[in-house]
Amino acid sequence: MAQVRKGVMSLMRKAITAGQSRTAFIKDMRAAKTMYLGRQMLSDWMFLKQEYQRTGALTRLRRDVRPGKASIIACDWRLSNEYQYVVKVQTRLSPEAPLGERFVRIVTDERMTSEMMEQHVIDHWRFFRSPKEEILETATPWSVYKRVGQ
Repeated sequence: MAQVRKGVMSLMRKAITAGQSRTAFIKDMRAAKTMYLGRQMLSDWMFLKQEYQRTGALTRLRRDVRPGKASIIACDWRLSNEYQYVVKVQTRLSPEAPLGERFVRIVTDERMTSEMMEQHVIDHWRFFRSPKEEILETATPWSVYKRVGQ
């Protein structure tokens, strides 16, 4: 069941980015006999659609504003705290090395502004970096997930 769901969710991501409707996608999955629980499948579709629409939404907010409902992605994950903030960081291994990009996650109960997220990454960079000594170039708030339904 878990493997089927994982495979279908990867197909869902492709269908959502291609602009396929939910009904057409479900019809295709029925034809391919890769269906799982209908309610769970609809829930997965709504989550992935919301994630696709709201990823990168924090780049359009002012730095002193806390994210509102229009930019928060609701999830039913078992997070240890209420919010998970994703910050896109650009790093270098040395001053002359090319830029590398990765995402850093901040899990907290506090609602944070973009400015607070950037400052948190800068202040706690030694905990986020990999074993390599990376130099932090930029930190850009990217998206926010909020735990619901637990």
